[in-house]
Amino acid sequence: MISTETLARYLGGPAAALLADPPFSGWSFDRTVDDDLDAPVIDYVCAEGVDVSADAEDRVGTIFVGCGAGDAFAQGLGDLAASWGRAEVLAGFGAPSKSGQETDNVIFGPSGAWDRFARDGYAVHVQYRIGGGEIVRITLMRADLVP
Repeated sequence: MISTETLARYLGGPAAALLADPPFSGWSFDRTVDDDLDAPVIDYVCAEGVDVSADAEDRVGTIFVGCGAGDAFAQGLGDLAASWGRAEVLAGFGAPSKSGQETDNVIFGPSGAWDRFARDGYAVHVQYRIGGGEIVRITLMRADLVP
């Protein structure tokens, strides 16, 4: 099973490398380019619940992994099970570098609590289901893109 460390190896590399490797090579990704921003962003989105965001040079900056029903990673990643609650994530990953509580934003609506873990050259962001409980999304991002 793919782990956070395995996915992190694609960060900063060409999107084509990620898209050519299993299991991604067997999936259909829709490519879009958003050039309305200061720096263009290339997105690769597939029905399996994975979204890859790349820069203008097509280097992977962020990998979003959905952990919902019907997503390819509904069980999570090898080192981060989707069934884990916050306590298990903290036990497995240690103290987060940043955390947030549940919110109900006027524009974006409600969202669950989250934790971010700094790693060497990248960060892992874990989004939890509203009301506590299991993981709904895992995001990996290059360190230079961490807000």
